[in-house]
Amino acid sequence: MNTEPAPPPVSRLRKLAALILATPRRRRLTAAAVVVLALAVAAVVTINQLTRPTASGDSLHEFHGGQHAPFLALADYKPIYDRHDPGYVLVDVRPAAVRAESHIPGDIWVPLADAPTTGWQTLQQYRGKAVLVLYCDCPWQEAANESVILRQHGFTDADMRVLHEGIPAWEAAGYPVVRGTDPCADRKWPLACS
Repeated sequence: MNTEPAPPPVSRLRKLAALILATPRRRRLTAAAVVVLALAVAAVVTINQLTRPTASGDSLHEFHGGQHAPFLALADYKPIYDRHDPGYVLVDVRPAAVRAESHIPGDIWVPLADAPTTGWQTLQQYRGKAVLVLYCDCPWQEAANESVILRQHGFTDADMRVLHEGIPAWEAAGYPVVRGTDPCADRKWPLACS
């Protein structure tokens, strides 16, 4: 009868490590696998931090080095839109080509490309008077990015919201859209229309 106790777990791990790392080739392969695994984990964490919305419509999120405005759910915004509430201004932040395909009736267009230069100045007239509801079609990332830019120019959470589901959900719900317009006809936005 063997009365010798089983080796402790640390001892078993050392034996396993010695077996895995027995040759230079195995050591190189193990090191490469560890590096690939670490890069994959880092990529997943980064993607989750940049694109993960939370359940709370009023929470702030880190996005491109800043915090974007709180989300506003489409279900919460649609009644505001339907009653033509002057305390809210709907803002399309998308590029010219996609705006030409469709946009929400009654919105204004301040493309993300021009937001850091002249776009924020155009929206200044609404600050303290109306809540800007920023939307895009990705479904919220471009709008969130524009809100970060606006925040850098003094806008606050009281001034803006990000329409969480964007125009894809708007169209999927069968809500009205305007199609086939030329957003660059007035050449107001030099970067978006170049």
